[in-house]
Amino acid sequence: SLGEGTLLVNDSVVAWAGATGGEPGLALVAGTGSVAYGAGPDGVGLRAGGWGLPVGDEGGAAWIAAEAIRRVLRGLDGRDPPSGLADILCTAAGLDDPADLCRLSGEAGGLEAALGALAPALTLAAAQGQPEAAVLMQEAGRQLAELALALAGRLGLNRPAVHALGSVLGPEHPDFPFTPVARVVDRVLRQRCGVPLMRPRHAATVGALALAHRARLGRWPDPAVATAWGAARC
Repeated sequence: SLGEGTLLVNDSVVAWAGATGGEPGLALVAGTGSVAYGAGPDGVGLRAGGWGLPVGDEGGAAWIAAEAIRRVLRGLDGRDPPSGLADILCTAAGLDDPADLCRLSGEAGGLEAALGALAPALTLAAAQGQPEAAVLMQEAGRQLAELALALAGRLGLNRPAVHALGSVLGPEHPDFPFTPVARVVDRVLRQRCGVPLMRPRHAATVGALALAHRARLGRWPDPAVATAWGAARC
């Protein structure tokens, strides 16, 4: 059983607490899957997305790869022109025949893990100017921006602070936010509500400590304390 004083929350809440320092705003997380969590001025938290494949997680790494495979398989069928993504995906997956891409669901670790492992090759291809990969990144960015904007509307935030987390958005990248997907999210946010996509203030580990601090003492830690935790790589 859980011990006395244990706080059990979804990992998106921990990500939000670190990213925002507990202030109104959103954590937009795009790793293997995608989810957004945020809170408004009243402190009430809400979530959007995070439903998992095949019904959700739009804009996440597994979704990007699944969309790419659909394009390849449609090309094999003759429903669309042959896809230039076939060689990229086969190389990344260690396959000789693009038709075998449909067998990834049998990989150890499951479908989402197998698909997510292909996304970096697609991201690199987009950065190098491969047109179909670039289209995928554009769509992933639009999906993630819509996720954030929908949640901001539910929270009553007209100019939301949207903090990016996860491998697809790449907040640790030195050129952030100018990675293929994050650049699109940033552009849509600026166009729709005049705000940029932001780095997280702190890592999720600091968010966990901040949540525990609030649960124990009834208030968020002083920003300087949270910064010190982050500097100590807690």
